[in-house]
Amino acid sequence: MISENEFFFDKTVLPQALEENDPTLLLSFYQLFLDHTLPSWHKAELDAREHRWEDVRLVAHSLKSSSRGVGALQLGNQMAMIEKMIEGNLQTPEIIKEATDIIARTTIEISAHILALQADAADSQSQS
Repeated sequence: MISENEFFFDKTVLPQALEENDPTLLLSFYQLFLDHTLPSWHKAELDAREHRWEDVRLVAHSLKSSSRGVGALQLGNQMAMIEKMIEGNLQTPEIIKEATDIIARTTIEISAHILALQADAADSQSQS
């Protein structure tokens, strides 16, 4: 169960990994992540309903590293768990539902951060 007080996105991860704080660059990474994650996970949900677990595992594997790379650490960990559960033939609908909930919360947090970065970039340009 997800707590209302949990955080799903660490905004320090990507700038540290890139050794870069350029808002435009960070925005492009975060937007690319969201543009890729949501359709990929939607496909995985459909695959799970059809019991195409290997396809779900491949999506989880892909999202595991991209999630961790942008700072969506809980999502990355959930994808790792899904991957292992499928490899062990222990998959359940509940794990898919939990991942969907984590993706929703992560998306909200990253989207809010995108808005903050856009505001910062606009402020920087107006001060130039």
